[in-house]
Amino acid sequence: MDVRTLIRSLLIGFLPVVAFIAADHYFSNRFDEQKGMQYALLFAMAIGVAQLIFIRVREKRLDKMTLFDTLLVLVMGSISFLSGNDLFFKLKPALIELIMVILLFIIAFFSPRLLLLMTGRFTQGMEMTELHLKLMQRNAAGMFFIFLFHTLLTIYAAFKLSRDAWAFISGGLFYILAGIYFLSIFIMARIRRSRIRKSAIGEAVIWSPKSKIRKRSI
Repeated sequence: MDVRTLIRSLLIGFLPVVAFIAADHYFSNRFDEQKGMQYALLFAMAIGVAQLIFIRVREKRLDKMTLFDTLLVLVMGSISFLSGNDLFFKLKPALIELIMVILLFIIAFFSPRLLLLMTGRFTQGMEMTELHLKLMQRNAAGMFFIFLFHTLLTIYAAFKLSRDAWAFISGGLFYILAGIYFLSIFIMARIRRSRIRKSAIGEAVIWSPKSKIRKRSI
């Protein structure tokens, strides 16, 4: 699994959440709260199955992460439907992220080479040095803390907050946090490259022959 596949799978997994919230608002205004919630769960599960079929038909393959996510939607949604409690469905995003927390923990603090297995075809033919592995490990550590924080916050929202608040926290908030993290990495890399470039220019001026310096000044 590569990073793009992961992000895409998380986005796909967020669609049933949006469907559940929208359907819950719709059905709750037409039925009692319990019935509205159950109809919303059925709608969300139907959306999960529909998107799996769509991906299968369009791409002529079945992504394992998407399949696992859909099965989890069906299992947790069915438990919530039968028990009359949407808590189990609301915990589904946290379960997906908990798997990522475990994987990122192993990559960041024990075996960065596990990431090479996850990125698969994107690293074939590339020579991965120790410097590359350390950089990957450092980025994995940052993502580990983001996933851990977001997983705990999602669990808290599932138990304590409203459905609307849970929907934002379990989905939109993650992409905001990840966006801030990757933007900060990009900015720091640009600053670091700028400093290295200025340092290299300074050293070149110091070691240049005086005649060349005079010519430049003229």
